[in-house]
Amino acid sequence: MPESIGNRLALPHRPSEESTMHQVNVVNASPQIAMVGSYVPRQCGIATFSQDLRGAILRSFSKMGCKMIAVTDQAGAYDYPAEVDLEIEQQNAQMYIDAAEYLNSSLVDAVLLQHEFGLYGGPAGSYLTSFLRQLRKPLIAILHTVLSTPDDDQRRVMAELITQSARLVVMADKGREMLEQIYAAPADRIAVVPHGIPDLALSDSERAKHALGFGGRSVAMTFGLLSPGKGIETMIAALPQLVRTNPNFLYAVVGATHPHLRASEGERYRDSLRKLADELGVASHLRFVDRYVDLPDLLQLLAASDIYVTPYLNEAQICSGTLAYAVGLGKPVVSTPYWHAQELLADDRGLLVPFSDPRAMAGAVGRLLSDRGLRSQTEALAFALGRTMTWSAVAQRYAMIIGDVTNRPIPLQQADSHFEAQPQTSFSQAGSSDPLRADAPRLVVNGRM
Repeated sequence: MPESIGNRLALPHRPSEESTMHQVNVVNASPQIAMVGSYVPRQCGIATFSQDLRGAILRSFSKMGCKMIAVTDQAGAYDYPAEVDLEIEQQNAQMYIDAAEYLNSSLVDAVLLQHEFGLYGGPAGSYLTSFLRQLRKPLIAILHTVLSTPDDDQRRVMAELITQSARLVVMADKGREMLEQIYAAPADRIAVVPHGIPDLALSDSERAKHALGFGGRSVAMTFGLLSPGKGIETMIAALPQLVRTNPNFLYAVVGATHPHLRASEGERYRDSLRKLADELGVASHLRFVDRYVDLPDLLQLLAASDIYVTPYLNEAQICSGTLAYAVGLGKPVVSTPYWHAQELLADDRGLLVPFSDPRAMAGAVGRLLSDRGLRSQTEALAFALGRTMTWSAVAQRYAMIIGDVTNRPIPLQQADSHFEAQPQTSFSQAGSSDPLRADAPRLVVNGRM
């Protein structure tokens, strides 16, 4: 691990396959890249995305190298894997400049930056601007959030990102529209690349249900780090109406409480959801899987689900990785109409219901449960879209962008026609250096969790 000396960063002395670059980058060599953002084992959606995207690029383009610069919210808190060359402490302004100087002196050809305002230090993540101004490498900014009504600090950070980036990547067409209309970003510097997903075949939900102890039940699921904005209350409030016509219905809420929420108030929010279920008399129809699950466990749980639900409370969500996974794996989805859901669930790929409307939520879920033909049609349409969102397809899109900004086109590979038998990405557990190891315990769900 790199160490800080005073408030400055000590560069790593160890060589690694990613950090040891060619001494001379010849014209026909593959570009070498670096990625900046949070990284596993930090419990953060962007950390997972960074690992998944990095792995997909390296698997598809074996001659490329990829340094990882990890932004950490707690100095020394994470046992990062070997591919992490440097750490930037989120609230240490000098480290952003040091990281840019390090990349400038390296043989990296381009930098991929994961951006969300809360990921970086300073007002609206403004410490990042010193990195942007100091960096002398082509920058590809991957925008996980695009705000429709930014405050002054957020607008200044976005203006700097737009000015300093060779390419701005968003994961939905709505993001492109907002960049052009709200931030006056040049259209020719914006690319839309979907959130990646593993390439897996449609699964047999009944077999998966029996493996998890859900046999004989109709199962709906919501996955992700638990926080109030997920709108779980809406779905719990819909349960009394649902269980009247579907007495074996089960709602599984999968995921640990968001670390920042847990640090500030413990499990108060989760406890309030349990209390609500008790008050409504539906506690036996609610199951919490209270842990940060890895990818095999997530896929097992998704396979056991009949319906995926995202009852989010706010329209202003430009990307949901959990929604992308559910759609890509062919799960019928009922969702509130936040921006990403409006796009992914268009053309009959899912059902949209108004925000904070338990009656409408119960009606849509009940309709899918009772109409097998509708459920099958929705599955097929969602799964077909998912084939354009696999990590291998996404890696090729990023390779095209990297080749473009470095003026060194990368030969693209023929996409594999077979499904991935063993997923390589992970929703890693904190402290686990190899969450996909063969002896890792599989998830067993019995009783109340």
